[in-house]
Amino acid sequence: MILNQGTSEEFGMEHKNWQPGEKRINKICFIGRNLDRKELEDEVKACIFDGKIPEPGPIPTAQLKFKKGDTVMCNMGMWVKGLIVKEWYREELWPTGKYAPYQVVVNMPGDKPQLIYVPKDHPAYIRPFDAKALLL
Repeated sequence: MILNQGTSEEFGMEHKNWQPGEKRINKICFIGRNLDRKELEDEVKACIFDGKIPEPGPIPTAQLKFKKGDTVMCNMGMWVKGLIVKEWYREELWPTGKYAPYQVVVNMPGDKPQLIYVPKDHPAYIRPFDAKALLL
């Protein structure tokens, strides 16, 4: 596995210092095809995990537009068909209280089905299934 790290200085990005009270967040994004998700997660955990799994916090009670088992369309740069497999999805190392409204199995054209999570219950990310819209 190759894990590249870059600092803002290396990439010519401007940044501001953390402000008092500001939530400090770092994100890693892996881009590629046929990546082994479990292997990536295990190796990143080995680098950063302090041995304490965050408490999940209460599961949100907000009413969602879709239910487990619904066929939907998800925005993956293009709209693709998906099946909701879980409501209020959470990964174990997410901060306390962080949940995604849906976990979905999507069918990318020419690729094997894959699990994703939908970050927000909003039509920019997830919509009711419309077979005609997929043909456009």
